[in-house]
Amino acid sequence: MFYFSFFPFFSFAVVSVANGQDNQLNVPETVYLLAHEFEYGSTDGDTDEQPVVRVQLDSFYISRFETTVAQYAQFVEDTDRSLPAENSIEQPNFPIVNVTIEDARNYARWLSRQTGEKWRLPTEYEWEMAAGLGVHKAYVNDVEPTELCTYANIADESAVEDMPNITSCSDGSQGVAEVGSYAPNNASIYDLHGNVWEWTSNCYRETNGGYKPFSCDAYTVRGGSFMTPAIHVRVTNREQLEKNNRLAQVGFRLVKER
Repeated sequence: MFYFSFFPFFSFAVVSVANGQDNQLNVPETVYLLAHEFEYGSTDGDTDEQPVVRVQLDSFYISRFETTVAQYAQFVEDTDRSLPAENSIEQPNFPIVNVTIEDARNYARWLSRQTGEKWRLPTEYEWEMAAGLGVHKAYVNDVEPTELCTYANIADESAVEDMPNITSCSDGSQGVAEVGSYAPNNASIYDLHGNVWEWTSNCYRETNGGYKPFSCDAYTVRGGSFMTPAIHVRVTNREQLEKNNRLAQVGFRLVKER
């Protein structure tokens, strides 16, 4: 049996940013997942999802939503950076996109300094645990692919006409959507399928498991985007992305250590 617990945190914490302005720090809302052992990977997916391995994880907090433009904007303002292209402060609740893995790490380091807590990108183990909740199923809450549009912004019947391999459902969106626009998984974590791909801290390897984060040229992204059909947004699906790439369909969420 899988046990999980979650504790909501208000996104706007009463913390002033370091530049001395009166803005309240927009801290990611988190979900707390208890320590658990689970099967990581799949024998039904691509070869890089194999072999299936048993993983024991300690308890951790993970962001309930993908990191937003509003949250990232506080970081770029405080550190004299620029908001990446394809993002608008007029859309504060959209996920931040066009960020490299180092951009995401720099935001996590900055947030750690502001809060006095340890924030970082999730490992692949943590990301898959949060998405599947330790249950060996392809999609959140064990739904069928044609039911995914309730939970995910993916390549579906709402997509542009020339998009291949669309899923037979309609999520009502042709591009990136506000975070939390679709139903969450059973731990109240949103957008684990679709919307934007999410950076993880793990270097990409062609075999599954048995490794730790370290420096490399390509890292693993998880979850798929609004341009991804159901078959490639499975909980266990893995894709690689070069570390300096900026794409309008790639963002991130964070983990907070206990």
